[in-house]
Amino acid sequence: MKFFRHVDIQKIFFLLNENIKQTAVLCVGGCVRDFILGVPIKDIDMATIHTPQMVMHLLHKHFKIIPTGIEHGTVTVLTGAGPIQITTLRRDVETDGRRAVVAYTDDWAVDAARRDFTINTLLMNERGKIIDPLGVGVRDLDALRIKFVGEVTLRVREDYLRMLRYVRFQARFGPQFGKSGLSKAYLDIFSAEKIGFQKLSRERVTDEILKIIMLPRGLKALQKFESTKILSLPLILNESIQAHKRLAGMGALTLARALLLLADFKMSKWSRIKNYLKLSNALINSVEMILFGIKFLKKFNVSEYQLLLYKYGETAAADILIMAAVRRNKTNNFIQKQISILACLPVPVFPVTGKDLLAHGFTSGKELGDELRRLEAKWIKAGFTSV
Repeated sequence: MKFFRHVDIQKIFFLLNENIKQTAVLCVGGCVRDFILGVPIKDIDMATIHTPQMVMHLLHKHFKIIPTGIEHGTVTVLTGAGPIQITTLRRDVETDGRRAVVAYTDDWAVDAARRDFTINTLLMNERGKIIDPLGVGVRDLDALRIKFVGEVTLRVREDYLRMLRYVRFQARFGPQFGKSGLSKAYLDIFSAEKIGFQKLSRERVTDEILKIIMLPRGLKALQKFESTKILSLPLILNESIQAHKRLAGMGALTLARALLLLADFKMSKWSRIKNYLKLSNALINSVEMILFGIKFLKKFNVSEYQLLLYKYGETAAADILIMAAVRRNKTNNFIQKQISILACLPVPVFPVTGKDLLAHGFTSGKELGDELRRLEAKWIKAGFTSV
């Protein structure tokens, strides 16, 4: 079923358009773009001439509504089609490169003119009719051209994160549907505006970079972006780009693995990345576990895999195995075969505990710890079969 025909979306159209002579609500942005391209739709956004208070008044009897960004004109409506953000049409009053002061409007073209790229300005009504308020969105989408709305420098100065959003959109759409590569003219403008980029919070920059490196051509796009010297990230090597492409093709790309490739398997590079980006402790630990584990894995065989499972657990063991194989230029078939072997192995559990030794006359302290370690080493050497 086409997403806009979902019963709850149709109900929103009906309730917000009821008793209004002009069009009061339309689907907008990414959901319209992705629907036209035939790619999976992640989020559904709608725009309306109604104020957030009026949206809540008209919908509250039918849906649960969360005022997630009411100060910016946005409320989130929980529906059977997923959460839908409904935002009042806006025009910029003032911007500082990080956030904008806005005022409400009822002019669809004015709202579209404040968006980032022309392919994100398209609208759709309840019947699936595409509306192109600026008259260029459909043309650029057909050509798969990532083009800023209006004057590029002005768009960038309104929100400097748009530099990275451009990189992400090129990485997502360019290689898959059309020409790859970043516009030199745009890169020159970005370079001239690099000081403004430093105003951005590290959290916003990190969020965008993590989205980029999860795209099949993300590392390649970031490598091209490096010419601006805006990011404090290490040089991305072609070998890492090829490995990244391989993992994406295998459906084996994760954030930890992508970050390790960004670091080129080197602790010095990883330290720079870790210090620059705002990463969760869990993600940092995952990357570092793979880094250490790759050195730990000597050979690709069952005994080594059992040791990986015992020391690192199933998830980390798979990460280590895959990334060690990628680093050593093993074929995709080899990697998939080894992962199948790993998946069939149980996680070894050391059968002796401190309580067992206490029951045999040991006392708590160094002697007990030394004996546990001796028995564990013997058990591992015996192939996890006996003590």
